[in-house]
Parts: sequence; structure tokens; C-alpha cells
Amino acid sequence: MLNKLHQSTRNTGINDLILNEETQYNNEIIQVFKGNSFSKVYLLKSREKLFVRKHIIKNRSSLQHYEKMKRQVDDLQRFNSYEKSLVPKILDIQDRDNDYYFDMEYLNGYKQLDEFTDDIQNSVLIEVIQKLADNVYCYRKEN
Repeated sequence: MLNKLHQSTRNTGINDLILNEETQYNNEIIQVFKGNSFSKVYLLKSREKLFVRKHIIKNRSSLQHYEKMKRQVDDLQRFNSYEKSLVPKILDIQDRDNDYYFDMEYLNGYKQLDEFTDDIQNSVLIEVIQKLADNVYCYRKEN
């Protein structure tokens, strides 16, 4: 039997749809970030804590992008295990029949690299590449 919270009337949209997650976590959308056409990226607030959610609706045309998002999560978790300062920490992952999302920590006070001068961008990139070399690409397969 369909949960009453999930029932909706055909062709009326989803504005009045109440999901269990919304009542359980009481998330507030603070900002919608630019993302690609297949996923949405939100800055959310729950219990006075900010976090970022990347969300995709699963359908035939988004299947490739859904798989790409799953690989992004794997990469973020792997990099975080090597060096915690390289990437945001994954907080939650939900893979349901019709959608997929992951939550990650919000890095307050950080700016996008392209907001800085070329000199600063170059020095930051050199530092990141060095951290990757020291903490990620230093692992070698033994023969």
C-alpha cells in the first residue's frame, strides 16, 4: 500500500508532495548552485548545520550521469581516505528506485578557484598537485 504522504494527483505537480525525508530531517534549501542539466546541487540546512546535496532523478536519459555521480562519490571517499584536506567529507548517500543523491560537508568560507587571479590559481594548483602526489599517487603496486 502506498504511504499516504507519497500520494499525489496526476498532472498537479509536486509542490504539495510531502516526503518522509522532509518531515524527518526538515531540510531547508538555502541556495541552488549551478550544475549540469541532469543533476541539481543544493546548499541545505538541517538542525542549524549546512551541507551540500547533489541530486539526480533516474530515467533513461540520465542513467549515464547517475553512474558518473556514483563514481564521483567513490572518488571523493577514496581521496578523503588518503588526505582529509583534499575533498569534502561524504555525509550520506541515498540510492533509491527513482533518484540518487549524496550529501557532503559544506566548506564555509571557500571560494571557487576561478574567482582568483591567475597567479593565485597557479600557486593553488601546484599545491594541490603536490598533495595528490604525496598522498594519492604515491601508492604503487608491488610486483
